[in-house]
Amino acid sequence: MRKPIDLNSLISSYKDLPTENFNFFQNFFSFSMRDDEIDQIASFTDNISVESKYLGYFYVGYKIPQIDKEFDLLRFGKDYIINVEIKTKLNEEKARMQLVKNKYYLSSLGKKTKLFTYVAEENSLYLLDDDELFQPTDFSTFELLLVSQKLEHHTNIDDLFDPSEFLLSPFNDCDRFISGSYSSLY
Repeated sequence: MRKPIDLNSLISSYKDLPTENFNFFQNFFSFSMRDDEIDQIASFTDNISVESKYLGYFYVGYKIPQIDKEFDLLRFGKDYIINVEIKTKLNEEKARMQLVKNKYYLSSLGKKTKLFTYVAEENSLYLLDDDELFQPTDFSTFELLLVSQKLEHHTNIDDLFDPSEFLLSPFNDCDRFISGSYSSLY
């Protein structure tokens, strides 16, 4: 079962614990990340000027079961869901399409989504707006959303996602298959 994590704890554990202890830490929180990904998350959090308590309750490297759709950072709130994708370099169209796909999957939960891409090489932040435009933003926009979010706790986030909503075949949903409503996502 996936557990949320505090990003400061993730970074300090990565930096301070011996490798075998950090591996145990990853197993306990049910995630796996490469060293460079954690370094990039550390760079991202270096830009965030909020009380450390607001960097808690993130799901890191979460994958929707049976679909294998992965989200770098997810934080669930009663009012909206925050998603941050971490990139080394920016390929604007690929980054935009990834956030559009993330919006599709997360919107199945019936909440607003706040979708961002952090680009480590540029130390910059981008957001996908309501019109699905990918545009640069500042970290204060992200901070405001982080501080304003009313956290929503889940015992098992896997239960939030119904894979049958996303797995489409001509046999189980002819109308959607024929209309091609899934095609823009792949």
